[in-house]
Amino acid sequence: NLLADVHQNVQQWLMASSGDMGVRQRGELVLDDVTRAAGLVRQLSGYVDENGRVPGEVDLIAIVRDLEPMLRRVAGQGVELTLPEDIDALRLGLSSERVDRLLVNLASYGRERMPEGGRVTIELATVDVDRESSATHPNLRTGAYALITMTKSRTRDDEQAPNSTVQRPRRSGRTPGVELGTLQAQVGECGGHLWMTINPQGDIVWKLYLPLPGNA
Repeated sequence: NLLADVHQNVQQWLMASSGDMGVRQRGELVLDDVTRAAGLVRQLSGYVDENGRVPGEVDLIAIVRDLEPMLRRVAGQGVELTLPEDIDALRLGLSSERVDRLLVNLASYGRERMPEGGRVTIELATVDVDRESSATHPNLRTGAYALITMTKSRTRDDEQAPNSTVQRPRRSGRTPGVELGTLQAQVGECGGHLWMTINPQGDIVWKLYLPLPGNA
C-alpha cells in the first residue's frame, strides 16, 4: 500500500515537473525501483501465505499494539488512532502475518475520505453467533468469534476552528490501498466474515469476524 502511494506521488510530481530531461530521467528510475520493490513484496506475501497455512495461536491484543506505529502511518496524516485498553488476551488460530495484513488494509482503505483528518477507533471483543444470528447473516457459521470493529470518523467542517486553514491534498479519483473485493477474499481465506457500513456523513464502520480456535 505504501509503495503504491509512493508510485502515484512520483507520477504526479513528474507530470508537474519542468522539462529538465535529467530530472525526469531520475524520476523514472525511481518509478522503476518502486515497481520492482512492489513485485518483491508480492512474492514475499505469497511465500508467507504458502508457509502459514498451519499457524499456531497468536494473541490479537499483542498484534494490534505492535502494529500501532504502522496503523498510524497508513491511516493518514492528521488521523487520531484509538486502540482498545484493559482487554484480556484474545487468541486466534491464524498466522500473525495474515492478521497484520488484514488490519493494515482495513486501516488504509478509504483514507481519501478523511483529507482534513479524523479518528480511527479499534474495538475488540468476543461474540458467540447463535442460530438466530447466523440466519440473519448468510455464510456466518455458528460458534465463537473475535470481533474487530474499526470505525473511521471524518473531521466535520463544523469542528474546524473559524480561522483555521486546512490544506486539502489533491484527489486522485481512486481509493488508496487494497480493493474491497480483494479484502473480502483475504478475510474469507482466514475463515472470517467482513461487513462494511457507510453512514450518511461518510463515516465507515467495519465489523470483522475471525473464528476463535475450535471454530475454524
